[in-house]
Amino acid sequence: MDSGYTATAHKQDARPALSGTVTGNNSRFDVFAGPAGTGAQFIIATHSPILMAYPDAVILQMTPDGPQEIAYTETEHYTVTRYFLLRTELMLDTLLAPAPNPDAD
Repeated sequence: MDSGYTATAHKQDARPALSGTVTGNNSRFDVFAGPAGTGAQFIIATHSPILMAYPDAVILQMTPDGPQEIAYTETEHYTVTRYFLLRTELMLDTLLAPAPNPDAD
């Protein structure tokens, strides 16, 4: 299934840029830039390490003691995604391995 997203690099800028549409709207980060530049705030609940990487984002983790600010690289979503990308074959082997049978002795 095609997600509608592609990564592209511009000649003057080697960073990838997202292109694609979500219900007809531009899906790039720049949709936040204008309002954020005027002091607007966004509250976004996400598991996406890509959205969490938005510059100057304040990331709050919900804990038993209430919301706590956390660094981007300390989020579980970042560390799991990074581990997966660095060890894809190992992770796929682990995730696709048959589940152990607790009744087998």
